[in-house]
Amino acid sequence: MEFELEKRGFGICRKGKNGMPDRPVLYQEEVSFAGTDMEQYWSDAVYWYKKAALQNEPLAVQMLQCIEEFEAVKRKSLGGNADAQYLLSAYYFYGYGTNENPQQGAKWLHHAAMRGNKEAIRSIGEWNKDAEFVQAIGDPDFFVAPYFVPKCCEEYKMKARHGKLQRKYISQTRLDVLWKEISKLEFFGTKFEAMAGYSDKQYQLAWMYDWGLGVQQDMKEAIKWFVEAAFNQYAPAQTELGIMYQYGIMATTCRLEVFDGKKEA
Repeated sequence: MEFELEKRGFGICRKGKNGMPDRPVLYQEEVSFAGTDMEQYWSDAVYWYKKAALQNEPLAVQMLQCIEEFEAVKRKSLGGNADAQYLLSAYYFYGYGTNENPQQGAKWLHHAAMRGNKEAIRSIGEWNKDAEFVQAIGDPDFFVAPYFVPKCCEEYKMKARHGKLQRKYISQTRLDVLWKEISKLEFFGTKFEAMAGYSDKQYQLAWMYDWGLGVQQDMKEAIKWFVEAAFNQYAPAQTELGIMYQYGIMATTCRLEVFDGKKEA
């Protein structure tokens, strides 16, 4: 599942509680979530990674390096290198340097097996031990996942960053330091400062909603605050939007308004 940001307008004015005009809204976004093909959002993931990397955000830089590795392996695969084809298969299955695409992963594993790659051939054997339908090289509907997972794919489980926090994946999701920081925060104080317009607090509040720390878990609210912090030029939040576009997340539609200047609490 993934989300899409659609710009609705500029210079929008809204009424205050007393019926008088409030501050003008710079722009208004509708954040919608739907179960469609994530590949169409790949350019958005790269866009946010690059914006964050321009501010030297470490994780964004690492994600761009993964993308470069993927592209290099893909070039070798297209050239007929069987080892690269098996590696590319794993990259697609685990979303390493690209969006997750099991169909493409199976396709490249098939190519690797046809060229005699040992890991691909052994993966077929392992798959068939538990499969309802036995897979064989040359089958038109061939679908087998790589059994031997490259170390780089095991070290990056970014999809596990969001939702119910899985402690066993904290290091693989690069959450060690962040978890310690966020888990010590007080929810209402953080929300007060986030509403005042502090982008770092908006980012922290997003994680509190994401993981349900001090408040009921609410992915819609989490996304709202990640987006607001990102548009306020906070690099870690921009990286997170890239990760969400790359790996996807499930929630419902929400609206976002970003104002000129900080909102007084």
